Amino acid sequence: MREVYFVEGAGLIKIGFAADATRRFKAMLTGSPVPLSLLASMSGGPEVEAELHIQFAEWRAHGEWFRPSPKLLEIIAAAPYQYGQAYRDVLALPRANVIRASAARNFQ
Repeated sequence: MREVYFVEGAGLIKIGFAADATRRFKAMLTGSPVPLSLLASMSGGPEVEAELHIQFAEWRAHGEWFRPSPKLLEIIAAAPYQYGQAYRDVLALPRANVIRASAARNFQ
């Protein structure tokens, strides 16, 4: 199944697609300098993603990242698969522990 997903980071929302939104989100966590939240996902592939990119072009901040608009937030709220803060916290905790351990080693 292909999914269009919505990820929030630093006040922006990424609209992307992947075969597995949760797996893609986990991969994004390892490379992100800011905390991320997987907000929601829905069925769809590159065609749906491209339609959303066109629909929200005036809200584009950079690449696949968009400033939140009322309509975009409505679409996210209506998406059938909701994740939100609790999901991010479960995934981010191990990452935060690794970052803290690394920082402690670097500043000793």
